Amino acid sequence: MIIVRFEYRQKFKVLALAIGFSYAEAMKERIEINQMNSLLAIAETGSLSAAAVLVGRSQAAVSQQMKTLESTCNCALLERTTRGVELTPQGRILSTYAQQILGLHAEALSRLRNDEEVVELRLGVPDEYTDTFVPRLVDLISMEYTQIRLRLHCAPSAQLQKLLGDNELDVVILTKQGPAKPTPSTHKACWISKNGAFPAASVTVPLAISHPNSIDAELAFRTLNEAGRKFTVMHECSSPRALLSVIRSGAAIGIISVIAVPQSDRGMIVQSGAPILPLLEVEIATQKRSALPDGLYERMQATIDASLKIV
Repeated sequence: MIIVRFEYRQKFKVLALAIGFSYAEAMKERIEINQMNSLLAIAETGSLSAAAVLVGRSQAAVSQQMKTLESTCNCALLERTTRGVELTPQGRILSTYAQQILGLHAEALSRLRNDEEVVELRLGVPDEYTDTFVPRLVDLISMEYTQIRLRLHCAPSAQLQKLLGDNELDVVILTKQGPAKPTPSTHKACWISKNGAFPAASVTVPLAISHPNSIDAELAFRTLNEAGRKFTVMHECSSPRALLSVIRSGAAIGIISVIAVPQSDRGMIVQSGAPILPLLEVEIATQKRSALPDGLYERMQATIDASLKIV
């Protein structure tokens, strides 16, 4: 079996003929770029449906891609587990090559398109999403929009919205209260405390918030007032990491997007006894969507929705 990773067609044709293959037969054994993209998306998400959203295809199309890829490679690349879909040892080997090939693919396109007009994109992302959305959005832009030079600004949603209004940013990702029913763009807000427990009813709730106008403060104040709970703001923290540090110390409790809670701190999420919080929604806002490169807004939305499915 021959896997063609780069289409040096003329040389390969001679080689194929020399070892008894026709050129047409040999070229059927190649791995496609979109197959490698889908394989890496499955490895990242552990789900065919989430991977399909990430690459902008239907689940059926991604499933067919993987069947074709397994046929080409003559081995199983995926296995289903109780947690979803994982790569087999052969799949992990192929994913290593896929990462290298896709990197070279992006580099080649960038070199060949160096005469294109460079487009600067000023993107604002809340601090709490830097480990979740940013890597995937950067991958999207570097792979599919090589003409874009990205300027990334991380700050709280309220500040990002002001910068967008002042025309200092082109696109911002914002957190706001979501609808009553879940959508692809919604996720959970959660109470967190050092021991994962909510203060007893007789205790004044000690709060740590980002700042008075932040979404976490707004939700905390309203939810506690509606529940008839007394509270006091003990700490204000300018970043999610600082907020987590204060809460880890046991000095206060707070509200954080579940996306911003590291796996190592998931035990701090309050599971019972706390006032119920509404859903949060991730919104992409821009001054003028038509000013963005074709399809970028939709691809960013699909990337974010896929990322939310993984949490």
